Amino acid sequence: MSNGFRNFFSRSISDIIFDLFVVILCILIFIIIAYPLYFIVIASFSNAQYVSQGKVVFLPKGVSLYGYKKIFEDSRIRLGYKNTIVYTLGGTLINILFTLPAAYALSRKRFRARKLLCHFLFLQCFSMVV
Repeated sequence: MSNGFRNFFSRSISDIIFDLFVVILCILIFIIIAYPLYFIVIASFSNAQYVSQGKVVFLPKGVSLYGYKKIFEDSRIRLGYKNTIVYTLGGTLINILFTLPAAYALSRKRFRARKLLCHFLFLQCFSMVV
C-alpha cells in the first residue's frame, strides 16, 4: 500500500471531523451562492405572475419566453452585444499584437534595453495595484 493510502486510513477522529466540517461548510457556501443564480435563470423562463406571487422556487412555472422576446426587440440590446463582441475581439487582437513581440524581445538576453524595460513594466504594473 502506498504512503497516501496508509495516511488516509490512519487519520485521527479529529481529522475526520474537521474534514467533514470543511466539506459541509463548502457545500453550504456553494448553495448560498448558486441558488440565487439558479433562481434568476428559472425566473426568466417563468410566467411573471407566478414569480411575483412567490410560486417559483425550484422549477419554472408557466414557461414563457416573453421576457426574452421583449428584450431582443430592443435595438439597444443588440447594439450592446455587438459592441461587446467587437471590443473583446479588437482588444484581444491589439493586446496580442503588442504583447507577443515585447515578450519575445524581453526574453532575449542580448537585448540591451531589456533591464530598463523590465523595470519600467514592473513599475507600471505596480502603479496600477497601488
